[in-house]
Amino acid sequence: MKYRIFIISISLILCFQSLPIFAVELTKHSYENNISQTDITDFIGSINISLVKYYLEKLVSFGPHPTGSDNCSKVAEYIYTEFNNMSLDVYFDEWSFPLVNDKNIIATLNGKNENHNGMYIICAHYDTWWNSSGANDDGSGVAVILSIANILSKYCFNNTIRFVLFSGHETGPLYTYGSFAYAKKAYQHNENILGVINIDAVGSTGDSGNALRLSKLTRPDQFSKITESVAERYYQLINIKIQITEFDNIALDHQSFIDYGYEAITYIQPNCLSVPCHSPDDNLDFIDFNFLTNVTKLTIAVVVTLAEKPNDLQVHIVKPKEGLVYLGNQPLIDTFGWNLRCLGIRGLTYLIGEITVEINITNHEEIFYVYFYIDNQITINGIKIEPPYEFTINLFSHKPFLSFGKHKLSVIATATSGKIAYDEMDLFFI
Repeated sequence: MKYRIFIISISLILCFQSLPIFAVELTKHSYENNISQTDITDFIGSINISLVKYYLEKLVSFGPHPTGSDNCSKVAEYIYTEFNNMSLDVYFDEWSFPLVNDKNIIATLNGKNENHNGMYIICAHYDTWWNSSGANDDGSGVAVILSIANILSKYCFNNTIRFVLFSGHETGPLYTYGSFAYAKKAYQHNENILGVINIDAVGSTGDSGNALRLSKLTRPDQFSKITESVAERYYQLINIKIQITEFDNIALDHQSFIDYGYEAITYIQPNCLSVPCHSPDDNLDFIDFNFLTNVTKLTIAVVVTLAEKPNDLQVHIVKPKEGLVYLGNQPLIDTFGWNLRCLGIRGLTYLIGEITVEINITNHEEIFYVYFYIDNQITINGIKIEPPYEFTINLFSHKPFLSFGKHKLSVIATATSGKIAYDEMDLFFI
């Protein structure tokens, strides 16, 4: 007993400074995989300008296709047909909000690991501004996805790859209806989304050279590290330099997934607002097909790396759930319909009184410790060395770092091998 108290005490001292350390370790383990450099080189070589240009020219030929228009429906049918011709499992996923409704297009390349239901999503929006053919915003992103799907559909990987094209992105001020509807439904159905890469406006370099910007998460993430690693290793083939920024961009579709607890990131050109955007000038004249092709090469290399990556350890917060109001341990109101990202409350969880946090761990080895944090702070109650891995939050007993308002709940699971898994969610204490 004395030995256990000593171990916990030492762990507590270390844990007050452990979150940055764990973040480093998480990225260290997150991109181990069995794909050889030769395999990646072959996939990169399968992408060429002709393929990318074919898809983008076809998309632009429809003219402006805002959400709900006949042209938007025609583009959706075209994308559906292309996925179907690739022998992917494809379907329309309809969504509806007051005054606006449309459909997303979902195509799935099933993984070969029957014992693991994890998937990676690569996505873009296929609707345009009302007077724009959207060559760059976001025909470029759709062309990247169709090109990659064309190549990868001929293979089978350990993890499932899902290609998702959203409408409803340009419908209102920062609402991103299609991606919000999809992320909400995925969360409700407990889909095991391992991560999301969103592609938006990647067709023009302007004066930024060969740079591609990544909207890095403030939480520990794997995509920025994997993308950097791939871009550096295959720079002679890809010719892309990575710029990483930490920002919370409510106008990009990856944010819908972040709001529901999924790891997500956007690839976007640094000068996206300085080139023609939301205007008739967003046409093929401003597309740099060499840059767009290189972005496609980078993306296919990252997607293949992820698709083959083993997932030996995962942790998910299963209670409280995103988007609910709780009185103690009992949910009172489901707020899934509140698409109010512009006010910062989409997917937010509200707590009244005491609640017990529950997690689910998927692992193939022994768990060493589980740590619970509130706003990156921890107490003895937040260190768990054996099941059940639960954590009771009480506004009054956890002072001074808990108070009325918005806070972040984080959980880190560590295995005896040193591998790390992480999850987090935003809470609003009432």
